Amino acid sequence: MLRSLLIYDSRDFVTASATAAMTAIGAGRKAVAAWRAAPAAPDAALASMRAAGIDEWRSRVLVWDAARTPDAAYRLLTTTELAMIGSADPLAAMWSGPSMSLDGCVCRIGAGRYTPMIAAGHIGLTTGVVPDLSLRIGEHLTALGLPLPLVPALLPYATQDWLDHLQQLFPSDWHAITSWPSTVPLARVEAYLLALIADRALLPPK
Repeated sequence: MLRSLLIYDSRDFVTASATAAMTAIGAGRKAVAAWRAAPAAPDAALASMRAAGIDEWRSRVLVWDAARTPDAAYRLLTTTELAMIGSADPLAAMWSGPSMSLDGCVCRIGAGRYTPMIAAGHIGLTTGVVPDLSLRIGEHLTALGLPLPLVPALLPYATQDWLDHLQQLFPSDWHAITSWPSTVPLARVEAYLLALIADRALLPPK
């Protein structure tokens, strides 16, 4: 997890690739809204998730769950998966954590490589490389009209908040690890911004 926090560089987020991820998440949310509007036709949702590279077993579970809980259909999709659904292009590298702890590579992990992490069942590994939290922060910053280079500065506060909210039922409870980052409310990101201001790392607007 520490490696993940250290590898982020604010300069990487001043790019079109960084903002493209936010567009992809928005498109993914629109697609999910369309699936919810047509619950009797789950084939489109299943085909889209397959095309996005989401695991077949997980895709079928999501469709099964949507048929039984239509009011909360596809609520288990992570922010990363929404970005994958919303764009055929792979998620830009700056959103991902380091791959070293997973496979020894001195590089960033590619989006969607969840299976080895689930098998590992190690909280530090999973929280360090899954990009859901950074993407969710970026989504809220975009909504506030603030620059994406603030993401690395906010991550330490958000990561501690994540760990404080984590409630695993068993060591490989991957859903418990990934569910909170994808549902972080705007108020929490505003609290992180206020903490930056209190620490004099960020000046408030005049």
